[in-house]
Amino acid sequence: MTTRLNPQTTPRHELRAKKARRNREAALAAFTGKKAEIDEMLARLQTLSDDHFGFDP
Repeated sequence: MTTRLNPQTTPRHELRAKKARRNREAALAAFTGKKAEIDEMLARLQTLSDDHFGFDP
């Protein structure tokens, strides 16, 4: 559970820092997900390449 900071009592720099931290976490999660997809594609291409893309050399 995340706690929400009260903008009335919390200094702005703390609010900005919390937002920046959430943005970094979201960006890292997106990057990790895309990297996993790319790694899968590269593995598939390597397998196809090892098989000469279905043709005899």
